[in-house]
Amino acid sequence: MTPSPYTVLVVEDYPAMRPLLCQVLAQCPCRVLEAASSAEAIATIEQHDGLVHLLLVDLNRPDRSSSELTALMRALCPGVRALHLCGSCLMVQSKGDDDLYLPKPFRVSDLVDKVLELLRGSEPKAMAERCDSAV
Repeated sequence: MTPSPYTVLVVEDYPAMRPLLCQVLAQCPCRVLEAASSAEAIATIEQHDGLVHLLLVDLNRPDRSSSELTALMRALCPGVRALHLCGSCLMVQSKGDDDLYLPKPFRVSDLVDKVLELLRGSEPKAMAERCDSAV
């Protein structure tokens, strides 16, 4: 089996939810990394040998906002896209082209569809060039 060109970082502080999200993402053509906190997410992306194409993050985080975490992730690797999971939002695209919002509760198929939509919109080669030039 050919390894996937995509990597998704799941940042979820709720211990029961994180493995479920990772299990669902195993259905997508991607490698899944996980982190329980913003600090762990930053360390994971810094230590990961390769690109992270998508950040899956809960909008309401206990340690820092998802937009703040997304900005930090983009400083480390420009071009990373984000899917924000939220309990009180409409499924709308943000002002930036790289973020989508998925309201809770959601169906597994909705999550997979949004992840695939964002990954298919990613171009690993172009992102690699942007990340390499940022180093």
